[in-house]
Amino acid sequence: RDFDTDQYWRGRGFITAYAQNEHREDFAELVSEYITHDAAWWEAQLKAAHDETAEVRKKDPNAAFGDVLITSKMDIVKEYMETAWGIALDDLRDILLRRFDDVTLGRVDLNTVEL
Repeated sequence: RDFDTDQYWRGRGFITAYAQNEHREDFAELVSEYITHDAAWWEAQLKAAHDETAEVRKKDPNAAFGDVLITSKMDIVKEYMETAWGIALDDLRDILLRRFDDVTLGRVDLNTVEL
């Protein structure tokens, strides 16, 4: 089994393979992946994490589902960002994705950074 794949680690509760390297990276990856992808992508990752847990549960039938672990950590992140910084991650994601579109669709003049 390839331990460097996102598929392997999602079933174990990490959004990416990199996230499992260290607890701070786990939370940083959650935020970066969440705000740079749309809601449909995020839901697909959670479904994949749930499905990929089947491999984990073959060895440990009591293992928590990857999607449950990821969602629990994301709840912590959202609460922290809202409480400590007044940042709603869903709003930040919407703004960031809209601005990505503004740039990639040519609505922003990159020479002047104006609409």
